[in-house]
Amino acid sequence: MCCIFLAGRYQYPIINYTLKSEHERGNVRLTAFSPDGSLFAYASDENLTSVICMETGKQITELRDDYTEESIKGCHRLVFSPCGKYLAACNSGDKVHVWNIQNGALEMKPTHYGGDSYIIFGIPFYTTDGNLQVAGIGGVEIVLWDAVKQKTLDTISSWVPSHRSACFSADGTRFAVANARGELHLWTEGTPSTVKSLPVHHQYVSSVSFSKDKSMLVSSHQTRSAACVWDIESRQVKRTFHYRVSNPNISAAIVTARGTELLATNEEKDNTIQIWHLPSDKQVAEFTKKKLRVRKMAFSLNGEYFASANIRTPIQIWNVASGEQIIELPRNPSSHVSKIAFSPTGEYFVIIYGDSIAVWNAHQWHKCYQVPFRQQNSRLLKLDFHSNGKHFFTIPSKDATVVWDLKSGDQIGALDTAVCLDPALYKGIPQDLQRVKEIQDRGYRRIRALITSSRHNIIVGGMWGEIRLWDATTLDERMSLIPPKGCQLPYALAFSPTGNFIATGSRWQENPRWEKEQKKTSIRLWDITTGENFHTFWAHASDVMSINFSPDGNLLASGSYDGSILLWDMKPFINS
Repeated sequence: MCCIFLAGRYQYPIINYTLKSEHERGNVRLTAFSPDGSLFAYASDENLTSVICMETGKQITELRDDYTEESIKGCHRLVFSPCGKYLAACNSGDKVHVWNIQNGALEMKPTHYGGDSYIIFGIPFYTTDGNLQVAGIGGVEIVLWDAVKQKTLDTISSWVPSHRSACFSADGTRFAVANARGELHLWTEGTPSTVKSLPVHHQYVSSVSFSKDKSMLVSSHQTRSAACVWDIESRQVKRTFHYRVSNPNISAAIVTARGTELLATNEEKDNTIQIWHLPSDKQVAEFTKKKLRVRKMAFSLNGEYFASANIRTPIQIWNVASGEQIIELPRNPSSHVSKIAFSPTGEYFVIIYGDSIAVWNAHQWHKCYQVPFRQQNSRLLKLDFHSNGKHFFTIPSKDATVVWDLKSGDQIGALDTAVCLDPALYKGIPQDLQRVKEIQDRGYRRIRALITSSRHNIIVGGMWGEIRLWDATTLDERMSLIPPKGCQLPYALAFSPTGNFIATGSRWQENPRWEKEQKKTSIRLWDITTGENFHTFWAHASDVMSINFSPDGNLLASGSYDGSILLWDMKPFINS
């Protein structure tokens, strides 16, 4: 059954319409209302578009779109004409067509638009006088097209990975589109398009990192495919780097060892990588290769080497100082590249494929070993290293987190996420400890974040409802910290520089009972010896996605899903 609801505070259905087939149910992709609200149209994965009468709830016509090319069959956007007699649709390609609703026939056959431009799909729109226009969305440009006169009105150059963030004004004389670089392109009929920058805080902050001298903070913004360099004293952005959103696994790569702080981005072209020295704000290297198509990047810890990879191509290893490629590691013909990373000591380079793990010697560049390792969804797999430089972890979306010996490739063991048998290992206030049974009833819990400390020889993992501490040598459970209700998703973790306490940031949990009392998410400080939650900051209005301490421990930075970055004064807690 398909329900149509009134907007606003009256949240009850005004029409119940039963979809015709099991295949169609749950696969309604697009909808449109006629201007007077008397008709409602929707398209499904069956390549059928149905028009419903709002008064009776009955289907008045069914429009089939089998006439389009097989490879791009189906409607992408629908719009009614001002008179309500016609329904225009763009397919997943560069064709637009118009149906006559009264007789179900084509008023305009599928017509190519966009000239010679490459079009991914179109957004049809009727002006108030009934003229049909189309915004053709391509990979690097947008074509505004007059479908009646069959001519281009204007072309906007913009990388637009967020294809659906585009719309016409009510009269069709203006068009706006926002891209993942934080640019808003505005077009007005008869005038050139203009570009405005969207606020930086409208972005998901995936990571925050301090510079070695504590003067800068680098934030990576996944939804806008950007890395921002902030001046901490002035709280202003010094520079913004963009990278292509067609490469979704790229994030800002920053190196802080030996005073070398570098950031890599393939900002301008898919086959060029720029390396920037952050303190001097200068480009120090550029790597170019035909069909490079970078999707994954990694620095060695001292900034000597840089690795770039695509999913199914050889991996390039570059020398940062010379800007030359020193070796190309052969591709795995049986599987794709999932993760790449240098070990903390810089001695090894790890590649995780869909069916195996390969480890190379990063000094002499010979393969040490390749061991079988198969995951159902390697895209969601995480790779982390122990701070001792001897072990690494594979954290899957399901199953256990495996601990590997980096030198031999042997599996040392797995981090047990089952229920702790010793009740004394659970730490928290009495009312939170009463919920241990609730945690136990959930069964296996995936580790969502992992950090290690060589100083205290422990591994810390964030899971649903708890923060688990393991002995790094024996892999036995040391402690389980139970956060309060409403803060049960502690998926952002960081050790203080001294290693005496950890900071945890929580994701937002939607629950009407908690939201009355809890308007923000928490950042908690925990003593790793006693398990005490000795201080809590009530932080962002959305998920805490990343946290990081400054090198001296005086500041803690937190980044949120809502795009905000907060700095917290840690000086009262450093020596306490």
